[in-house]
Amino acid sequence: MAGEIKAALADETRIKNYQAQLKQKNEMDVKEIETKHSDRVAKMLDQQQYQVAELHRGYDVQISKEAEELDEKLNRIRSQKDFKIEEEKKASALELDRVKESNHQRIEEYKKNGEAQLSSIKREIQAGAENLHGIARKQNKRIESEKKA
Repeated sequence: MAGEIKAALADETRIKNYQAQLKQKNEMDVKEIETKHSDRVAKMLDQQQYQVAELHRGYDVQISKEAEELDEKLNRIRSQKDFKIEEEKKASALELDRVKESNHQRIEEYKKNGEAQLSSIKREIQAGAENLHGIARKQNKRIESEKKA
């Protein structure tokens, strides 16, 4: 009788510990995904800044007095390259948004799965508690009937 209650309490404690471990694991997984996402975003931004700087360095030339014609050509090239840079920025921004959305969906899916698991564990704990309560009532009735007898 007392052994059954202790076993049931031990089971309930084990389930609660499992629930806490699962919750902690899910939180760690979400943090890891957020960290990876932040790292990827920072890396993409650094790469984009590096590419922009490289494009500007590639087109910054020393213009001499004898080369006014080259100056005009350079200005045309710069405006074309700036347009290309803007297009690359737009494409990078779209890719960044896509990656963010993808990671956001994955995070939401992890949260949803974690919440479903937590809900399932809560139901199991509730069922265990109700079962323990029923066992305790039966034992109390038996003890009372033994006292009357």
